[in-house]
Amino acid sequence: MARKSRKYHSVNEEFSQKTWKTAIYARLSREDSNDNNETIEAQIEEVKEYLKIRTAFNLIDVYSDDGFTGTNFKRPQFERLMEDIRNHCIDCIIVKDLSRFAREHIDAEDYLNNIFPFLGIRFIAIRDNYDNIDIEPQEYFIASFKNFANAHFAKETSQKVIQTKRRLQEEGKFIGSKPPYGYKRDPTDKHKLIIDEEVAPIIREVFQRSAKGEKHSAICRDLNNRGILTVTNKEWTHVNLNRILSSDVYIGTLTQRRHMQALYKNELPHKVPIEEQIRTENAFPSIIERSILLVQFRWQVTIRVQTNLS
Repeated sequence: MARKSRKYHSVNEEFSQKTWKTAIYARLSREDSNDNNETIEAQIEEVKEYLKIRTAFNLIDVYSDDGFTGTNFKRPQFERLMEDIRNHCIDCIIVKDLSRFAREHIDAEDYLNNIFPFLGIRFIAIRDNYDNIDIEPQEYFIASFKNFANAHFAKETSQKVIQTKRRLQEEGKFIGSKPPYGYKRDPTDKHKLIIDEEVAPIIREVFQRSAKGEKHSAICRDLNNRGILTVTNKEWTHVNLNRILSSDVYIGTLTQRRHMQALYKNELPHKVPIEEQIRTENAFPSIIERSILLVQFRWQVTIRVQTNLS
């Protein structure tokens, strides 16, 4: 039988009779949410079942990051957990498996092998049979390999997601999280937009009034007095009015891939040059006439539309 790691042997003896102030940590990324069997609630319930017959653990709190990638540790609930650890409220973390903790190899290893032991934090990954106060040398290798595999999986998944989105964009299909004001998703096809007939008259009105030379401040004031809210349920301002009036989406033009982000690289979102964006003309029904748009614009969008017409 392999010898116990000396690093943890004394820790194991010291805390063998300890009652642990325990935290459950759960995480679910957007990609994971496509799996109906993987939910935050299911993760938490599995850990609670584990705790039911183990009296050495006193559950203090549950920390769950829903919709956050495992490729970095910039997650609000994980940061709250670390703050509670620093305040000595928590000294044990239990997760369903290592992939819920992280999918980034180097930082995950740093937490497991350096930060948590230094802070005296017990860390348990149930399905991986990983417990850092009773761990043998070969288990270090297994945990390291699983973290490496998780990092590779995150990279592979991110690349597949990017490729799938790119294909849909090139086919002229809408993949945004929220349709533009004045449109809604086709109930029979989530990648297709149709006109929202309740809102479209407002779009036509503001374009027509602006094209006739009416001041934008007067348009905003009138809409607010009539109790008409914007798509974000806020009052009309120069900013949101100009955003609408400067968008060629209302002549049926779909522009996508405006921003890019590779999560597995911990890459921040960045703007894509105009010439590399994906534009599809007549992607969905237009709300206004192209001529009204050309009268309205006096900046970049005008140039783009005129270029497409030539």
